[in-house]
Amino acid sequence: MDAIRLWLPIGPYEQELIIPPQFVTEILIPSAVHEAGHIVAAHHLGGAVIGIAISQKPGQEDAGLFVNAIYGFTSFQVDLECVVTGLIC
Repeated sequence: MDAIRLWLPIGPYEQELIIPPQFVTEILIPSAVHEAGHIVAAHHLGGAVIGIAISQKPGQEDAGLFVNAIYGFTSFQVDLECVVTGLIC
């Protein structure tokens, strides 16, 4: 596996970010697979799926990267049903 190279916008400039191959293999790929499960569930429940992002928490640039699924629902009821179903299972 090769390193991943990204360009992060920082104000009016861009900073190259290089994610080492070991991090890609051990952290990034398993995280993306996990988040894909959230995307599948959101799609199944009629959510508006955008994708999976690699990002930093705003204001915490030194905290590292995280991977998350980006999706939304037009109804709060769907979110409530997901929580209740998760608690019952």
